Amino acid sequence: MQDLATLYPQKTWSVVNQQFSADQGQLAFAHANTLLALTKECQQPIIHFWTLEKTVILGMMDTKLPELTAATDQLTAAGYHYFVRNSWWSWHCCRYRYSQSGLLPARSR
Repeated sequence: MQDLATLYPQKTWSVVNQQFSADQGQLAFAHANTLLALTKECQQPIIHFWTLEKTVILGMMDTKLPELTAATDQLTAAGYHYFVRNSWWSWHCCRYRYSQSGLLPARSR
């Protein structure tokens, strides 16, 4: 496994590590989207790590599951928060954009 400095010696990487409470799920995605925009604008690679306490993040396809209500009731009973994320498009758009620009290694494209 190669480190980032070996893969991209011409780039300085910023690392952002954030922790969000369970009720800040949408805020975590908002921060991620903002950092993606900043990366593009400044041509500065940013690695963003974030965690949510006791939270399950559902995708749009999960909302079509026949037993979704029963599942979310069980999550709530077990003390977990949940929410449906809407940023699939952002992630894949940006990942594609960065892979085309050469910021992602060839094997990730």
